[in-house]
Amino acid sequence: MATGLSNKTSGLTKKWVRFAGASLFALALSACAATELMSNQELVDEKVVAKAEQLVRIGKTTRKGGDLQSATTFFNRAAVLNPNDAEPLYELGMTLAVLQDYRPAAAALEQSIKIDGKNMEARRIYGNVLIALDRPNDAIEQFEAAKELAEEKAPRIYNGLGVAMDMAGRHADAQAAYKKAIEQDPDGLSAKNNLALSLAINGNYEEAIILLQGVSESPLSSARNRLNLALVYGLMGDLNRAAQAASKDLPRDDVRKNLMRYQELSRMNAEARAEALLRRKAAQPKNNSGKAEGGDEVPEASPAMQVEETPLEKPKED
Repeated sequence: MATGLSNKTSGLTKKWVRFAGASLFALALSACAATELMSNQELVDEKVVAKAEQLVRIGKTTRKGGDLQSATTFFNRAAVLNPNDAEPLYELGMTLAVLQDYRPAAAALEQSIKIDGKNMEARRIYGNVLIALDRPNDAIEQFEAAKELAEEKAPRIYNGLGVAMDMAGRHADAQAAYKKAIEQDPDGLSAKNNLALSLAINGNYEEAIILLQGVSESPLSSARNRLNLALVYGLMGDLNRAAQAASKDLPRDDVRKNLMRYQELSRMNAEARAEALLRRKAAQPKNNSGKAEGGDEVPEASPAMQVEETPLEKPKED
C-alpha cells in the first residue's frame, strides 16, 4: 500500500509540476504581451507628441508669414492632440490676443498657466487680455505673479500693472508702477503716456502736459500719444492748443467733434471722467478703409492706456 500511495503521490506531483510550469509560461506570455502593449502605447504617445510639436512649428511659420488666423488652427490642433503641453495653448492664446479675440485668448492662456505657472510672458499677456476684458483685479493678480517670475528688468510688466491698477481706481499705486517702468526703460513711451493720463485723471494737468509733450516729440510717438496731449489741453480748458495738437492727425471735422467731447469730459465729475478716460479708445487718423489705424472708429476723444503686446515675428516680405 505504501508503494501504491507513493506512486499516486508521485503522479500528483508530476501533474502539479506540469500545471505550475504551464501557468508560469502563461504568466510569462501575459507579461510579454503587457510589455509589448506598453511599448506600443509609448510609441503611439511619442508619435502624438511629435505630431503636436510639428503642428506648433507649422503654426509659428504660418504666423510669421502673416496668416495669424490659420496659425490659430494649427495651435488648436496641437493643443487637442497633446492637452498636457502648455506651449500650444500659450501660442494659441498669444495669437488670439493679437487678433483681439479676447475671450478664447483668455481661456487658452488660463489653461496654459495651469499647466506651466512659471511662464512669465504667458502671465503678462494674460494680464493684457484681462484688461481688454475689463477685469482689472484679475489682471493685477497676473502681473504681480509675472513680476515675481521676472529675473531681469520688466518694464512691460510694470506698465501693464499700472494700467490695471488705474482701472481698479488705485491711481497712486498705478503711478508708482509707471515710474518703475520708466526707471527700467527711460526711452519707452507707453509708460510715460500712461503716467501722464493717470496724472490727468487726478487733475494734475501741467505735469501730464510736460510728459506728453516729451512723448509727442519723439520720432517713435504715435497719433494716440499726440491726441492724448490734445485731450489734456482740452480737459484744462485750453481748446486752442487742443485743436492745434489734434489737427496734426485728424481732419477738421473730427477735430471739432473731439473738442466737443473734451468739453463734455471736463464737465463730468472725477469718477465719471476717470471711467471715460480709462475704458474708451483714443481717436486716431483714418486709414483707407475708413477706420482708425489702430482699428478704432473715428472720432473718439477719450484715450485708452497703452498696453504693450508681445511682438510677433514680422511677416515675410513678398
